[in-house]
Amino acid sequence: MKRTVLPILKLHKLLKPRSNIWKVAVAGLCGSVTHTLLMLLKSKLGILEAFQPYQSLQVALRYWTGEYVHPLLPWLISYVNGSTVAGVSFANLYRHLPGASGLVKGLIAGVLGWLVMDLIFFPLLGLGLFATGLGLGPWPALFSLAMMLAYSVVMGAVYGIVYSRPHKMAEPSDAPRAITTLKVQASATTPRATKLLVRPERIKHAG
Repeated sequence: MKRTVLPILKLHKLLKPRSNIWKVAVAGLCGSVTHTLLMLLKSKLGILEAFQPYQSLQVALRYWTGEYVHPLLPWLISYVNGSTVAGVSFANLYRHLPGASGLVKGLIAGVLGWLVMDLIFFPLLGLGLFATGLGLGPWPALFSLAMMLAYSVVMGAVYGIVYSRPHKMAEPSDAPRAITTLKVQASATTPRATKLLVRPERIKHAG
């Protein structure tokens, strides 16, 4: 019985992450599109014109590499990151984040991501902690929070919908329970099978 169950469980563990790839990609793409729409609205309305994080990233990449960096490259990096690294990280933390819905979980993940961005990445880009180096007060930090939430909340809401779809595969944590159930079923049927095999021998011996 173990020889039959263990290969199935190993195959399940291999297929489980792959079955979630499309969910992560779709959710991350939706979040990235929403984030892009917000940035386009910012540019059109002329909001915080001195706060241009993608241009700052372009300048930093050019400084670090010593090569010309196309203006679209930072946007490409953002889209790829949103659908892969950030999306996969959110999917792995999804069940551990507080909240009863994907939207709430996305909100919490967005606040955490905002802190990482403003405390680590903005200083690396020369903007200072919470982009205070621009001399615009708290507004760049607040808008960067809106940027992050536009991505994370939409991603969380979409992922929550596709994550809770019916007919989903059992979680890997259910594997021990499945093995125990099979063992109980096997042990329960073994005595009956033994009796069926013994009865003909008794009849033959009696004859």
